Amino acid sequence: MPNLWTPSALAPHPRHYITCAHDRAIPLAAQEEMIAALPGTVVHAMDTSHSPFYSQPAQLAKIINGIA
Repeated sequence: MPNLWTPSALAPHPRHYITCAHDRAIPLAAQEEMIAALPGTVVHAMDTSHSPFYSQPAQLAKIINGIA
């Protein structure tokens, strides 16, 4: 799916991406490609599938709280 946001539109806001190492819906290589398209993105890694909110909700909440 094309990215409708341009890097300049997002420039005033920090970007964060949480990778999911065992995601079968969006493989890690595809996640890394999306991250590379927006330089300066802060990456947080989780050793989960596509749904970390089910398998590791406390760890996901900790990451999100750290971002906020």
